[in-house]
Amino acid sequence: MMRLGALTAAALAGLSATAFAADMDLPTAYPSYPTLQQEVPMELGTGWYLRGDAAFTREMTPQLFGAPGAIGTAAPQNSQLLNVGGTKNGWSLGLGFGYQFNNWIRADVTYDYRNMIRADANSGQFNCPSSTGPFDRLNPDGSTTPLGVFVQNNKCTAAQKATLTRSVFLANVYIDLGTFAGLTPYVGAGAGFSYGNTSASYNWYNASDGSVYGPTLTFPSGYPPTLYAFDNLGRPIAATPINYGVQNRAQVSSGGSYAFAWALMAGFAYQLTDRAKIDIGYRYLNMGNTSKTPGSKALTSNEVRVGFRYAID
Repeated sequence: MMRLGALTAAALAGLSATAFAADMDLPTAYPSYPTLQQEVPMELGTGWYLRGDAAFTREMTPQLFGAPGAIGTAAPQNSQLLNVGGTKNGWSLGLGFGYQFNNWIRADVTYDYRNMIRADANSGQFNCPSSTGPFDRLNPDGSTTPLGVFVQNNKCTAAQKATLTRSVFLANVYIDLGTFAGLTPYVGAGAGFSYGNTSASYNWYNASDGSVYGPTLTFPSGYPPTLYAFDNLGRPIAATPINYGVQNRAQVSSGGSYAFAWALMAGFAYQLTDRAKIDIGYRYLNMGNTSKTPGSKALTSNEVRVGFRYAID
């Protein structure tokens, strides 16, 4: 009887413990905690691209003079207008980089090198003093009387050259107008500066062999300053004043100037790959005045441009 009571008590104790555990809702497993993730560096953003462009241009060109007049405000003595300016064909090559902010706005910075404008001219042949010496009169008694200075002339030509090189730096902003069948039309504007460098030269050359003219003319001591000139065939010609010493007709000079430049653009881009686009467009470019060229107006250009843009991130 006592044995039965003990078993009954043990069973009741077990039931009580189970009920207590159920009432407390004790966990049957350890809770899980989130694991630490490796920190990912923040990106500055994508959208950077490189670009390269080539253009056929129809542009207004300045007047160019030979010799230092190309660097001043008027034509120099003995020089001539080598070209009259006007509209001419040309080309340009450009490089740049930019950033695509979103599907609508992008901007870039570009540098363009433009073809050299060159003009030259050669004069006809003219008399140029090549040597000097004493000029005497032979008297009947065989003596001589100093009369003046004998001036022997040869034939020369004058050559004049002038060049203008230009570079353009622009900061540009574009609005892309949406994409249709892979084509993205756009409009844009840019502002910056242009740099023009003008150089000019003027010199005389011996017509007989093309060598640079540069004899040394001396005054014969004890003779009157009267000049008696003769051409290359020994015929008398009108004498013109000369400067004694080394004859150097070379004149060379150069100079550069900066000017405000601006541009308006329109065109379209076509997606070639996920990174590359071809860009075809029109640009009106105003390069400002080149102050080192006399009589010039603002240099302007109408351009058809073909370029490539390549996304680098």
